[in-house]
Amino acid sequence: METEALKSQLKSDIVSSLSLINYKPEEIADDETIVGENGLGLDSIDILDLLTMVEKKYHVQVQNTNDAKKIFLNINTLTDFIQKNSPDA
Repeated sequence: METEALKSQLKSDIVSSLSLINYKPEEIADDETIVGENGLGLDSIDILDLLTMVEKKYHVQVQNTNDAKKIFLNINTLTDFIQKNSPDA
């Protein structure tokens, strides 16, 4: 999947899977922080849900929780991880 298409799909996946009613996928910037009070403001439970969705849908696996913080920093970092690790990419 091309980079821009994957970013767009991830934004839609995040909004729908986490029921982010205050966001539209196209309103999420590629470099917007995903976790914490700034940006999307996702908490640790949201991240676990997101992690599960990403692992199942894109056939990737996050091996280390320290890596997860870097991977789920923003759409750019998540896209990069999926493209480098998914057998479908």
